Amino acid sequence: MKKIYYKLTFLSDIVLQGSSNTLGKVETLDYITGSSILGIVAKNYDKFENPIDIFHSKKVRFGEATLLSENKECYKAPLCFFAPKEDFDKQEVKNNHFIDYKNQEELDKQYKQIRTGYINSNLDYLNLDFTYTQKAAYDKKNRKSEDGKMYGYNSIQKGTSWIFSLKIDDTINQNDKKLLEDSLVGVRYLGKSKSSSYGKVKIEELKDYKLENIENPITTGVNYIYVKSSLALFDENGMSTFIPTKESLALENAKIVWEETQIKTKTFTPYNSIRECFDFSRNIIQRGSVIALKNISPKDIETLKKGIGAYLNEGYGEVLINPSFLLKEDKFCLNKKDIVYEKIENETSKIDDDLVAFLNNKSEISKKTLTLVEEVEKYIEENKNSFKGVSKSQWGQIRAYTQFHKESYREKIKDFISHGISEKQWKDAKEKLEKLLDEKSLEFIKLFSMTMPKKDLEK
Repeated sequence: MKKIYYKLTFLSDIVLQGSSNTLGKVETLDYITGSSILGIVAKNYDKFENPIDIFHSKKVRFGEATLLSENKECYKAPLCFFAPKEDFDKQEVKNNHFIDYKNQEELDKQYKQIRTGYINSNLDYLNLDFTYTQKAAYDKKNRKSEDGKMYGYNSIQKGTSWIFSLKIDDTINQNDKKLLEDSLVGVRYLGKSKSSSYGKVKIEELKDYKLENIENPITTGVNYIYVKSSLALFDENGMSTFIPTKESLALENAKIVWEETQIKTKTFTPYNSIRECFDFSRNIIQRGSVIALKNISPKDIETLKKGIGAYLNEGYGEVLINPSFLLKEDKFCLNKKDIVYEKIENETSKIDDDLVAFLNNKSEISKKTLTLVEEVEKYIEENKNSFKGVSKSQWGQIRAYTQFHKESYREKIKDFISHGISEKQWKDAKEKLEKLLDEKSLEFIKLFSMTMPKKDLEK
């Protein structure tokens, strides 16, 4: 696999939310997900000759972006890093697997887990700065803030630099490779509220960049696996699991040493804006977790280096084997350092062409969507009596055909309403639906099938 490194710089404050929820307290991420990088490229989905290989296989992997400081890649602080409760400057940090808890002197220090921040190979310790901003929705009609509609965002400061990798399999054709790389480089938008004051980033390739090797050879004793990116595991029955086992890690001989393992988990449900629905919930072992293994075979090492678990196309499954910072047996200090932010010039006199184009495109899409909604609502109002006998599950099946059979949805739907139990339900509405299929667009049929189950046709 070809591996290309990219630098991503925030040109504005960025909102990175760890949940698709819009109400209540929402977790703010301290890294950029691989799916966000994938989403930037996915805007050109239809231009790829083989989009399945690009977006839905392991042949292209969009890595999670991590902090870049002084041209060094940073790592999420390992969950095995513990410091005495009163050691606010982190001068006596120890790896938990080397702490002797039988020693009363050690117990008296009351070690506490370090759960935030980043480190680099020099053991510099960096913390991201978040800015909270309270906003209110705007009432265009009355030209004032809309009553009762306030919201707030935690954003990461502009000027922050990040690094991520793009892995491309050798079987990907040259045209798709070029389009893939061209789709990334330049000024792009990611995160929440991109049409507002957030989301502007600059992506550039790091040519001839060599990543520092901090891994060490395996030993006959216990070896430590650092979870560099999110990890999604499945058990032998294909069920999502939080528990790392030999089977879920796809290892041959290795065994988990639970006493020296430190993991942090979470569950979240990704939202797919193209399909307009939620995907399956994911159980995730978070970055910075440490899994202790013994009896590792050469084949196990090969498996670990290829990436483990699911969603590898979104950058999941990257691990480091015996990184140097996990092998320190004695106490050490973390040198607190401030993040060096790149200076971003404010272009006051020059119009941001990319932003204008983005907003114009968004406005055009909104107008088309509004027109389509009005057209669908008008048709339903005029013909709702014809569809009284059709159940919600039938409409759900119609919608599924429009989503997953875009080339042959007309034939699939006509066949569906003409056979079996469905034929009885569509007895009075069959002619009208077939006429709609012949005259209207895919988007009309899709929106029509989404709207009908929400209508109370008995009124």
